[in-house]
Amino acid sequence: REMLPAAIRHANVERHQLALDIMMRFLPPAVARTPAVRSQMMSALTEAGSEYGTNPWKFIWALERNDESRALGKEVRGAAESPAGLLVFGDEHENDATQVADLMSAASFIILTSPGLPSIDPAKDPIDWTIEEQLSIPIRTTSQVLISRIARHRDRDVRKHLFFDEMGIAAQSSAAVAHVQQLARTSRGNTTAMYLLSQDAVDLERLQVSNWVTRSWIGRSNSEQDARVALRMAGLSETSGYESSILSKLSKDQPGQFIYTDEVKQSEPVQVDMDWWPNVKKALERKRPNVEDQEWVAGAAQ
Repeated sequence: REMLPAAIRHANVERHQLALDIMMRFLPPAVARTPAVRSQMMSALTEAGSEYGTNPWKFIWALERNDESRALGKEVRGAAESPAGLLVFGDEHENDATQVADLMSAASFIILTSPGLPSIDPAKDPIDWTIEEQLSIPIRTTSQVLISRIARHRDRDVRKHLFFDEMGIAAQSSAAVAHVQQLARTSRGNTTAMYLLSQDAVDLERLQVSNWVTRSWIGRSNSEQDARVALRMAGLSETSGYESSILSKLSKDQPGQFIYTDEVKQSEPVQVDMDWWPNVKKALERKRPNVEDQEWVAGAAQ
């Protein structure tokens, strides 16, 4: 109880810094690097506030009220009204930030999806980013913060499960790789299980998390190189004979076949039959689910 006031102050400072970081990323990199711009953005954020449930549009309104920062306000407004910006700012006139925050903090099953979010070449100079690439950064930042909070700040006695799909795309981002590594390093202390999925094992190898892999499911591969990488990540010998199973014995005509390896490196072929979970199968087959569909929610929750 004595530490609570200090913890609250620390959380407020962290929230304020995070808000500034996200708002700065809505500006073109060349503009954001200017010291005067950062000072103006900080002043507007201080005026708008960064407390829990604060409407993010207050930040833009604060920029627009000041003669010196009005041009910045116009710049941020344009970004906020884009499809990517709406994910952070919401509608200017129908914005209930508290409701969204309460929903996310109380939910037991959360899906974060980003169709159309562009991948950024790590070698590309930020000056040369397209508008879409620039606006994808705040989305990635906020999603990483949310995932970290789920892992670190929820009840440590409750097991959390984090599923990351299409890791081949994430592996192209140095920030995403660092985020996955940090979560993996602290997963035991946070009682968190992580599931990393990709069509190719070489994608997962780029994440450099092999030392923390406890269980693996290896599906069919057409590449001997990929099969050998999968064996290494599973902690199996590359001469164990499973290469041929991965390459040929797992049939295309029978989807759901995997070579499963447990935490003591015992392996055997297994068949995952989704017909045992019809609601889950139905949920996974829908490309664009309606979250108001209770049957879909029930299936996904299984």
